[in-house]
Amino acid sequence: EKREWMRAITVELIEDGEGGENRNGKNGEKEKKPKFSYRSDVSIPELKESGEVLIQIMCCCLSETVDVSLYSGGLLPSFNLQSSTRDVYIPGFSISGKIIQIGSDVQNLQVSDHIVGLCDLFNGGGLAEYICLPAANCVKFNPQLVSPEFACVGSTFAGVRSYMGLFYHMNITESESILILNGTSTNGLISTQLASGLKSDAYKLEDEVKQQEREQKRVKAKVFVVVENGEESAFLREQICDEFSVERIIEENYEEILDVVMEETNGIGVNYIFDSVYTTYDNNLKKKQALIQALAPHGTWFTASPVVLEPPEAQVMFFKGAKLGFGFESSWICAKTQQGKLIHMMMDLVSKLETKDIIPVIGTKLKLSEDTPQALYDFYDYHKN
Repeated sequence: EKREWMRAITVELIEDGEGGENRNGKNGEKEKKPKFSYRSDVSIPELKESGEVLIQIMCCCLSETVDVSLYSGGLLPSFNLQSSTRDVYIPGFSISGKIIQIGSDVQNLQVSDHIVGLCDLFNGGGLAEYICLPAANCVKFNPQLVSPEFACVGSTFAGVRSYMGLFYHMNITESESILILNGTSTNGLISTQLASGLKSDAYKLEDEVKQQEREQKRVKAKVFVVVENGEESAFLREQICDEFSVERIIEENYEEILDVVMEETNGIGVNYIFDSVYTTYDNNLKKKQALIQALAPHGTWFTASPVVLEPPEAQVMFFKGAKLGFGFESSWICAKTQQGKLIHMMMDLVSKLETKDIIPVIGTKLKLSEDTPQALYDFYDYHKN
């Protein structure tokens, strides 16, 4: 008997005073906050387009940039939940799973294929048991080489954000230097692995010729990684530096960061700063100013945060000829003309996952259950504050 219902997490925006303390937002309006609910009576989606596939979801990754921005009064109100093609709004934009049905025009995918995919911002849908996605938004992976969790983290939100920053905004090369913030975060680790490359004796392939070709393609920039404390530094040394080449690990003291960067680069600064974790700089001006000073002339600061430069800071960036780039991975879904670049990124990331060129680290795993809404509140509050 065919199932008609599935389990899912739904979200709606409510005024902060409903069930909590009132806080005023901009223009005296009440702030809105998300209300997450666990439901087991959500209808299973059906294929509406011939180019879609129905996927049984195995993993959904949450992004602090996308998910928190949407629910903190940023994007979601302007999108309007009524724009969704579903009667409820299901959060989650990065998924991995198995195809159980394909549309008549789908040619590159088959039933039982394991795929990773990105959902569009209007419909979300990842925190559920099933979802329909355009086949053009999906890339196959080998479940015998990569777990669904690693595939989802490494080739969708964290992987795409790191890839777009390093190779589209920066186009980093071996002779250049990069400062990676939040080094032990999922994004920071993948960025470090992509920027530094593996040592030649790690994960050797049976075919020596292929191994040499793989070595030649690796980017091995001069990488500096910032961590918060000694514990994170030890973790990075144990988990990463035995296999990946990192120039120096710096504990998060922004005066020290500036001193180390200038010492290691002969006073020039780093070519790139990679800040791939959602951060607010409103209450930490010294941090923002130190990063601007650490940037070399014609450098690029890539950030996953909506950084606002004050006039004196913008003037320094102007005199350096430096650029500020923003990393919002779901922008690739919004821009249909960029579909080819998105698929290229995801396919390359899947390939690197299968050959262990990148090895994600997963912080917390949750099962889809009645306890999930509370975990989402904790996630939202932690990253918003």
